[in-house]
Amino acid sequence: MDIYQKVILEHFKNPHNFGELPGECRIGERSNPVCGDEVKVMLRVEAQNRVGEIKFTARGCALSIVSASMMTELVKAKNLEAVQKLIAHVSGVFQGQFPSAELERYGELAALKGVMEHPVRIKCVLLCWQALEEALGQGDEE
Repeated sequence: MDIYQKVILEHFKNPHNFGELPGECRIGERSNPVCGDEVKVMLRVEAQNRVGEIKFTARGCALSIVSASMMTELVKAKNLEAVQKLIAHVSGVFQGQFPSAELERYGELAALKGVMEHPVRIKCVLLCWQALEEALGQGDEE
């Protein structure tokens, strides 16, 4: 458990891919009015329908920021279809549809499985994943 705490602390203190993505990009935004968390995910789709650059901004609790930091690392350079499947699977794990042990396949994201013991905090973790899904959906309009 100690290693998980270190991973979470590192992503909170130094979030990966934090900041605005300049220029044209797909954007997804989500907020949780209950706790005040806000997350914005910006990405560019590159050749072969892969996630190119991806950044996020967030205001809120550590779990929202940490989850977004980990998420951006997981989806970089992945095919959009694979990203959609990843969103569905991660969401399913946190919503109890799949065993929490399945998070182990996603590396550092496994550090967040303790959140499932606190159901009220699950929305904090999933907020960025919902914003990512919104950003990906913008491609359907093109």
